[in-house]
Amino acid sequence: MENKNKSNSITDYAIQTAPKKPEFPQQVLMQVLSALQHHNTYIADSKQQAIELQTPSSIADELLKSLKAMANGGDYSIHQGDRDAITLVGMLFQFVLEDRSLAEPIKALISRLQIPVIKIALSDPSLFAKPGHPARKLLNEMTTAAIGWVAGEDWHEDALYCKIQSCVMRVLDEYEDDVNIFTDVLADFISFVDNETRRARLLEKRIVDAQAGREQSEAARAHVKQLIDDQPLDHVADFVSKLINDVWSNVLFLVYLKDGADSEHWQKMVGVLVDLVWTVHDDRCATDRGEIVKRLPKMLKTLRAGLASINYDSFAAGEFFGALEMLHRDVMQRPNPASEEVDSSEPPSQAEAPVAKQDSKASGEGVTDETQRLADDNIYLLKAKGLGVGQWIEMYPRPNEKVRCRLVAIMRTSGKRIFASRNGAKVGEYTVADIAELLENKRIVLLEDSQLFDKALSSVIDNLREMQAAHA
Repeated sequence: MENKNKSNSITDYAIQTAPKKPEFPQQVLMQVLSALQHHNTYIADSKQQAIELQTPSSIADELLKSLKAMANGGDYSIHQGDRDAITLVGMLFQFVLEDRSLAEPIKALISRLQIPVIKIALSDPSLFAKPGHPARKLLNEMTTAAIGWVAGEDWHEDALYCKIQSCVMRVLDEYEDDVNIFTDVLADFISFVDNETRRARLLEKRIVDAQAGREQSEAARAHVKQLIDDQPLDHVADFVSKLINDVWSNVLFLVYLKDGADSEHWQKMVGVLVDLVWTVHDDRCATDRGEIVKRLPKMLKTLRAGLASINYDSFAAGEFFGALEMLHRDVMQRPNPASEEVDSSEPPSQAEAPVAKQDSKASGEGVTDETQRLADDNIYLLKAKGLGVGQWIEMYPRPNEKVRCRLVAIMRTSGKRIFASRNGAKVGEYTVADIAELLENKRIVLLEDSQLFDKALSSVIDNLREMQAAHA
């Protein structure tokens, strides 16, 4: 990785000494580091809006400058074990500070923890061996929590930024040699993040539920529309067609939402639609009288109940049923046309009720025409489809606009991807094709939310092994 090649070592800046020169005792080294640490406390506690990032090389310069002053012209060196520990910490922080998943103000805060971590590494080598070490866990928790953070307006007043700053200040101010301070700060920070996360997840759930409700309504409307469009309404009286389109469609819509298309209630209401259309169809005549009379009682009862369920105007309902009764009388008195073969077949039973043709949105497949136009082997489409819930991204929706957001849901009905900010606010909804296009145009960058300090340690160790192998 790029971080490997750029990692600096304190040996690049260390005092070059010949063998057997006197070494600074570790106690002296710790005293100098503590002095530098408390100087950082003053800087971090200042009211300036931007804290300057402290690089590993700048720490090396400050440390060597202080040691030279303490040597008072003498020729001293740093013990090799101490040099190695300082070097390793510098490489770890270099990796972290070069990672693009962290915003610059957050990097500046985290960079101030280098000296305390160096002190731990000098006194407790288990820092590098124990993933559960509180200092490591604190750095991991901070970098993970900050992955979705963006320096917007008044970023220095943002709750997460202020919390990280207060944690850093507490470590700088209180840590001498008792690692328990990291344990306390870690517990405090985790509690803060948990509360923030709970609030964000609650907002995300509201967003997803609202979107699901909208999509379910859209699917229901589309299903009902297709079902009615499939009926031969051009062969029925206008007042019947009007009631079906303007009124009964609402009955069907509500039943679909409440009970679903597989319910007995839905089949019953669809059956009423089919029976109503069949009994008043232009092709009905006196020959169909027996079947019409058989169908009418149940159909009229269910029709009245359906209209009542949506509080349909009783006067309008009375007029409709009066007109319908007259129409049925007329239909049952129509002569059987001698010149044409009349379709007097029975309407389909409820079990055979027509099923509306569903588009991809109504069927829940989430496949759009845009997606279908993209080649199946399109690498950006495959990458877009592969994004899992929880994935963080950096997006550039418009020129000079950058947002960081997390994929919080994949909608079952439409297949749309819902993205929200770190605080749970909705950022946008996108189809797979939308995301593929943004990826192709480099307007979306995937962010890793892995344990960054542990990731840095793994990378540095791999880098050191490669260097060792190269010199073998």
